[in-house]
Amino acid sequence: MKHLTVSRMIIGFTTVFVAVFAMQGVVSAQASLSLSDDKLEAIRTRCSNSQFALQQIEKRDAVSRINRGRAYDQMLRQISAFNSRFAYNKINMPDLVQITSDLQNAVNDFRSSYDTYDNDITSALKIDCKQEPSQYYGYIVQARNDRAAIGEKVKAITEFTAKYRNAISSYRETIK
Repeated sequence: MKHLTVSRMIIGFTTVFVAVFAMQGVVSAQASLSLSDDKLEAIRTRCSNSQFALQQIEKRDAVSRINRGRAYDQMLRQISAFNSRFAYNKINMPDLVQITSDLQNAVNDFRSSYDTYDNDITSALKIDCKQEPSQYYGYIVQARNDRAAIGEKVKAITEFTAKYRNAISSYRETIK
């Protein structure tokens, strides 16, 4: 049964990519698109499979977002506690405070980008893709672009974390 579910998901994802993502052009989700009749018909034909795949993606992404958000929150709590310990011991480390602030801003940007992405997926699922394939496609393209932006936010968080780690390592020598 589990194998059958995985197979359905793979088929669904493949359908989404073939029916929707393989089509060319970047458009606003709100704009009406000029897609060829063949492309519009392909979207209409694969509408149900595409929406099923989107529903699966939305569910899976919600779990990922929650887990990643919790990990970021835990990391920020530990970093704040570490910074507080330095302040309590009267060790001045302004660069750590700045990096922590930048990291917090990056996490907030991640959350905001994820909200935008989720709104686009939800909007796509509300569209009757058989009646409005062009608008449906627009939301899918926008969601794909938003997903790429989320990847950039995750990279930024990773870079700030590495920067913080390097700063801590450089202070270790001065504390001894």
